[in-house]
Amino acid sequence: MTNSAYKWFDEERVWKRNDNGHWIAENPPLPDWAMRSTLIPPTLFIEIWNGATAINDVQRELFWLTPEELQNHQEKISQFLIEKGYHPLQELSPRTDVLITDNQLENLLTKGLIQRSEEAEEEQEEELDAAEETPSPPPPPQEEHDYLEQYRHIQISEGGGLRFRARH
Repeated sequence: MTNSAYKWFDEERVWKRNDNGHWIAENPPLPDWAMRSTLIPPTLFIEIWNGATAINDVQRELFWLTPEELQNHQEKISQFLIEKGYHPLQELSPRTDVLITDNQLENLLTKGLIQRSEEAEEEQEEELDAAEETPSPPPPPQEEHDYLEQYRHIQISEGGGLRFRARH
């Protein structure tokens, strides 16, 4: 083992060690904090999770955990956050062949790091206009008495004055 450099292979979601020019699936050594405890500090997990754009990024940092264990941690922490009145952790999916996701593009656009071309803006406006102009389908034909069905829970009593009563 003359050269023992580790590299993350994102497509395979695995660490590999270079052994004389051949990449062998092998995890690097555990971080110091992970060697001292089997528990992952929730604050560290949240930092790693929120810094990720895909589950691949979390697996690269917490490589000794299975995808199921990562999901369990995410669900447990999200439930705790919800109970305390906070938003849950975002859902992460595996990185796909998409170079940059739509959400990432929107974030870059919001930050002013990229700009839409005029053609793309016009296409988006046309799509929005077409969506607004699309008429909703007419309601299905009803028999004469069907329209009264929705009011069946209301009773009208006549007497000194009109009185309405609704049943649930």
